[in-house]
Amino acid sequence: MTIQSDVIKDSKVVVVHHEYIPVGPGYDILEYLNDKAISKVLFIAHPLKEFQGIKSHYEYYERGELQKKKVAFHWRLPMPMLYIKDVIYTIIWVISLRDKFDLFVGLDPLNAFAGLLLRSLGKCNKVAFYTIDYFTKRFENPIMNKIYHFLDKICVRNVDETWNISPVMADAREEYNKMDKTIYDRQYVVPISVHFNKVKRKPFNKINKKKLIFTGVLVPFMGIDMVLDAMPELIKRIPKIKLKILGSGPAESALQQQVKELKITKHVKFHGWITKRKDLDRILSDGAIGIAPFNPKLLNDEIKNADPAKLKDYMLLCMPIIVSNAISTTDEIKENKCGIVISYNQKEFINAVVKLLTNEKLLLAYRKNALIFVEQFDYNNIYGKSFKRILSKNGKN
Repeated sequence: MTIQSDVIKDSKVVVVHHEYIPVGPGYDILEYLNDKAISKVLFIAHPLKEFQGIKSHYEYYERGELQKKKVAFHWRLPMPMLYIKDVIYTIIWVISLRDKFDLFVGLDPLNAFAGLLLRSLGKCNKVAFYTIDYFTKRFENPIMNKIYHFLDKICVRNVDETWNISPVMADAREEYNKMDKTIYDRQYVVPISVHFNKVKRKPFNKINKKKLIFTGVLVPFMGIDMVLDAMPELIKRIPKIKLKILGSGPAESALQQQVKELKITKHVKFHGWITKRKDLDRILSDGAIGIAPFNPKLLNDEIKNADPAKLKDYMLLCMPIIVSNAISTTDEIKENKCGIVISYNQKEFINAVVKLLTNEKLLLAYRKNALIFVEQFDYNNIYGKSFKRILSKNGKN
């Protein structure tokens, strides 16, 4: 066993994030650390504001084995008070374990700020701020928005490392919040990871070669309305085509009504949220193409500056993608021929679908390319490098 491996295996780590369903980078980090059977992991989750029915909770592990878990009281408070509540719970729960942790990983500025407070109290040695998204307009309330950017600036300046899921996040901070990268210089790219060797992929002759899949929150900027408008023409050209929509959100009712009005109910199915990873992988494994038709006219900075997880979820199960040219990773997709990049245009979308679904040889080639491309993002590679780097450093930079 190498010295660097010991650094991770013998470490004590706190991971804190906000969630609406139990998936995402926070859980990926938890699974990585427990796979490594590290000394101790305290995993804390708080509810996102859109899903206030979820309660704050934590799970405490030793060498990958769950030792203790706790669920907080369900507070019904104004939104600013709920954020304060989250910080208080994080601090109390970390202190209650009567241990000093080697590393605190906070996903979003509020959680990273809690880590800075705990570092000042001597309860952790280092803090990593994992930036999953970066909004220029995170809140409609201008005061709340200023607080959000103020906390982000404090965290990037004072944590031991900032982990950005996309390289454009550092540029966005510099442009919007005057955060000179030569000063705010401990920013590293830690993209969304995948569990490359933990999924079951179907052979090409077993998949449904006429199936499109979308997964994600159903909001207008996801562009599903354009896809539905394209379906009647696609059905004419590919009669057995199917579209599965995995997810839910504010636009769901309107999209379901659109399906009825277009008389395409036999070809489109809404599944809602798939909360278990194995179930999601099973459904994705049967698809031919994953779609991400972001509407650039409505798209917010959460996506423009991010690394949308759905793209890797698709490719992990061999699906090439059809994506609009609204995000920062489209050049990589083109170069590696693991998908087709389109303008947000119904005709271009139809042509891309027909191109792949009517040419099995081409579809197979793109599927192979997608799998080759996504392998580099295996979580052992992504998180292994990041944890070794920060835990091996002597003190704060």
